[in-house]
Parts: sequence; C-alpha cells; structure tokens
Amino acid sequence: MFEELERLSCEARKDLETAYRQLQRPGSAKLLWTHLTAAERKRLGPDYLTAYQEYGGTVQLWRHLRGGTPWQAIAEIAHTVGLLSDPARRRLLRELGEPDAASASSVKIEWIKTLGELRLNDDLIRRVRVGHATKVVPILDAFQECGWPEHMDDPITAGDSQRLREVLRVLNRGLKRIRFHADGTGEGIRWSVL
Repeated sequence: MFEELERLSCEARKDLETAYRQLQRPGSAKLLWTHLTAAERKRLGPDYLTAYQEYGGTVQLWRHLRGGTPWQAIAEIAHTVGLLSDPARRRLLRELGEPDAASASSVKIEWIKTLGELRLNDDLIRRVRVGHATKVVPILDAFQECGWPEHMDDPITAGDSQRLREVLRVLNRGLKRIRFHADGTGEGIRWSVL
C-alpha cells in the first residue's frame, strides 16, 4: 500500500505508516467520535462502533464526512486525535501534494435562512429567495447543520448526477468567493474558496 509513496522523506513515510497502523483499530474511531460535531455523529449513526463497522474503518468514516484522499484522511485524523503534531501534519500533506484542510477551516461560512443570506467571514456572498429556491435551500441547510464540512452527501437529488449539476449551477449563479462542485461520484457536494 505504501510502495507508491517512495517520494516521501523517511520521516513523513514513518509518520504516515505509524498513523495508518494506529487508525486501523476500532479505538481510533472511538477517539475520533469525541471530536465530531453532534450533526456529524448523527449522520454516521448511533455510535462509533456501528459507524466504524458500516463504513469499513476510521479512515473511510472520515472520508464519508469530509471527503479527500485516504492519505489526506490519515493525516487529518491523526492530527485531530493527537497522534500527529500540526507541523508534522502540514509537512506530510505538503509532501503528499494534498490540500491542507486547516486553510479551509479558517474560513467561516454561515447560511442565515431567515434572512436568505449566505455569508463568508461575515461578508454577504449571495442572497437566496427562500420561498423560491426549493432545491438550493436544502443544500445550504444541510451544510449549515453539519458545520460546513468541505464535502457532504447530496441531500436532495438521490444520485441523479445531471440534476445535481443543474442545482449546483443555480446555486453558483451570483455567488461570490466560493463555488460548489459535484464530487465526481454523483452523490456528493464539495465547496471551495476561489
């Protein structure tokens, strides 16, 4: 599994292999569970062990919530549960050529449904007519409820990828500073800062 990562420094490779081994245990899911929001835990199921078994491990559980590659998930989980320092996480992500989720986490997005306002760091980036945007509002509601993860399951189109692209096109119309994207599976949505 790690053969493809020969380009990594010895230190980064060791960190990744050590974190991977430790994250294979169900106890890692229990520890991660304590760092998740109530909305994230609700999405995963009744308890950490059920989620661990249903998704096939801690790394897959994380990827279901946040998306990303397995390598990125390993680095982010290991940091979240205290197995990897922040400098080590940043170095590992840089060597892997993976994005740093912390850079996205410094961005504050807020959907204020009662006002029909989507805000980025308190700046208005889109107005939505709540009574008319019946496909857009559930997406914004779902992201707001889950605390704006970078990735989430599509809450409205039931796997219809063409319909999802159409809804995202409407959502992105007039939107400033961020964009929503289909995740390539036809079942999920990602957002990114421009």
